Amino acid sequence: MALPTFLDAEFSSLTDPHAWSFGLVTLDGRECYCELNPESEAGKTRWAQTPWDVREGVVDKFGLFPDSLCDSEWAMGRRVGEWLLKVADSSADGQVELLYDYDADLELVVGVLQECNLWPKVRLVASERNIGAETGSIGPELASEAAFSAMRRRQPALYRHHALADALALRAAWRTWHLAHERATDFLQMLRVVGDSQEGWLYQWLASPAPALGGLAPLDVLDQAGGLQVAVDALHRIEGGCA
Repeated sequence: MALPTFLDAEFSSLTDPHAWSFGLVTLDGRECYCELNPESEAGKTRWAQTPWDVREGVVDKFGLFPDSLCDSEWAMGRRVGEWLLKVADSSADGQVELLYDYDADLELVVGVLQECNLWPKVRLVASERNIGAETGSIGPELASEAAFSAMRRRQPALYRHHALADALALRAAWRTWHLAHERATDFLQMLRVVGDSQEGWLYQWLASPAPALGGLAPLDVLDQAGGLQVAVDALHRIEGGCA
């Protein structure tokens, strides 16, 4: 099975999108982030193409990771492409699956990979799929919001419309969707502990750092051997007022 890898791009405008930044995170939590340096020649050109609301809502969040700055789309493509090839090489079948929820995200990352001539190599190891229909339902949306809340406690703190934050939130949303649909027996076992009326709360809990689990998100615990029982036990303690 190809390794799910979640992608988000921030760009200049909806009508004429040009890439500002990319965030990617694998299912197992490895991260890649790069942003176009606004002070570079390419960045100054991009700035002129960018409406004020994107300047304030997206570009103002830049600078959290100084080593992520790239002076050109070529450099952004090299950063993303080399990371994807390394991730694919480390996966069980040598493949990654790029998961995104907006078509422009994929189009822009393919564009920078073409710019640096890495797309021919990447497309041999990468497939892609729009998961907007899966992650746009109520439960995954609640998990996404919980993930955004948790990211405020990261160092540095991350917020919505930062490409890495949006990729991490997409990962949380898809993981809860996958749990509820592909591992429905596990999900229902947890839901029985809290009751059907608390299904929304359960989606949020799954994506939030839990004191009862040593600060880990339940989604991360569930990926471990015996993780389901650990999560169920934590829910019983919460229901009993012990955590």
